[in-house]
Amino acid sequence: MNLTGDVYIDPTAVVSASAVIGPGTRIWAFAQVREEARIGRDCTIGKDVYVDSGVRIGDRVKIQNGVSVYRGVTLEDEVFVGPAVAFTNDRYPRAGNPDWQLLPTRVQRGASIGANATVICGVTIGQGAMVGAGAVVTGDVPPYAVVAGNPARVLRYLTGETAASNTPDHGEQKPPATRGRDRADAAAIPVMVVGYGAMGANHARVLAGLKEHFALLGIVDTDPARRAAARQDHPTVEVTGETQGALDGVEAVVIATPPATHYQLARSCLEANKHCLVEKPLALVPRHAVDLADAAERAGVVLQVGHSERYNPAVEALLDMLSGEQAEILAVSAERLSPPASRPSQVDIIHDLMIHDLEIAHSLVGGQFVDVLAAGFTAGPGADYASAILRCRGGQVVTLTASRCTTGRVRKLRVTTLGAHYELDYRERTITVGRRAAMAYRPGVDSLGLVQSHTCEVLSFSSQEPLARQAADFACRVRDGARPRVGARTCAAVLELAARISSQVGETHATGLV
Repeated sequence: MNLTGDVYIDPTAVVSASAVIGPGTRIWAFAQVREEARIGRDCTIGKDVYVDSGVRIGDRVKIQNGVSVYRGVTLEDEVFVGPAVAFTNDRYPRAGNPDWQLLPTRVQRGASIGANATVICGVTIGQGAMVGAGAVVTGDVPPYAVVAGNPARVLRYLTGETAASNTPDHGEQKPPATRGRDRADAAAIPVMVVGYGAMGANHARVLAGLKEHFALLGIVDTDPARRAAARQDHPTVEVTGETQGALDGVEAVVIATPPATHYQLARSCLEANKHCLVEKPLALVPRHAVDLADAAERAGVVLQVGHSERYNPAVEALLDMLSGEQAEILAVSAERLSPPASRPSQVDIIHDLMIHDLEIAHSLVGGQFVDVLAAGFTAGPGADYASAILRCRGGQVVTLTASRCTTGRVRKLRVTTLGAHYELDYRERTITVGRRAAMAYRPGVDSLGLVQSHTCEVLSFSSQEPLARQAADFACRVRDGARPRVGARTCAAVLELAARISSQVGETHATGLV
């Protein structure tokens, strides 16, 4: 087994040789930790706990006696699991069920689960949430919610002080210049949407539906027709054409205007001490992204970038599966293909479509890109194509394709590691995992007696809308001041890569090579 630092394992515990155990972790009597499980630092695994193969457990997690953590479960940092809690991995249990599919379950940072609770597979328990003793969790639990009963239902939401005490600060969650909300309560956050195009309308719809997190007070758009549509969709919300006066009384702003306007709008909102969620791309110039990051830190507010694919449950699961295994990744490829747009986009295809996969690839391989080769073409109004090959400092190869020339939509990501191949379908929210097992000696199979076995499984994930998950997470960041999942400095690095790709694609247009 892979042990790091001061680890204690009781002599009666059974821990697989392929399990990874972090420093400071304690595994007590008669516990069992199966193959390829990963347990972080300073965890407590109580008596008679069962940790199934492939389970992921973060840092400072406490699992009390008699808990069963079955395959497909991820427990993030500082999760508490009370005695005799059971995590299931089959919604329709049958002996020898040939149609069984693994439905992953995630318990987010700082959540607590009371004694004898049952968590049905395929759900997400949000950050800082509390599940009452004996509850049966059959659906997603919102962040900071208190739930109980069978099935578990929301009773209330934790106040700011209680939520803070439920998610210990170990000095790594909050950047020095970022603060949480000034008032210590979990009341709905007054928010405004700037821009009521297609994305702005979706943001407004989501924010209006998340009443436990937000109070949608205003919508801003300079176009009279879009303002009329906003008034019809949200008759109780103030709709105006001017941003500056509308900032009074709101605490957070969602910016969904054309990308060329993002920098100036975000800058003015940050200087007014408003938390900001800005649609991708954050800016069109990398140094503008850095400038916005500096402005947010000076103001002590949250600046989050709207890369909603990062909130796709399948993407979350894949990044978790591959966490800590960057050295094992050999190649990453992605396809983002669409029919021709009804009207030309306001940014090139790299900043519009490819940037999603570029940001995810950056997260997977650590962002150390040393070579970029790209080409593309325009086939007509609204029809564009771009392809890029990037080589990483560690030797990994990233291949990205974005197109608006196809008849249908394809959204796929593939990752090849030393021991497995992962194919993620963004739209279906599934991951197909193919693993190569070790060589085995079987006399008579062939002339050498050696065979290599393979396994394949399909993982399906929650259908919860990524945009809603992103908005709920933004509310959590506003409340506790934690770093956003996709921040401005990360986006600056991604924008640098996008600029290099765009430059080379532009050269192929100019020279007529394609």
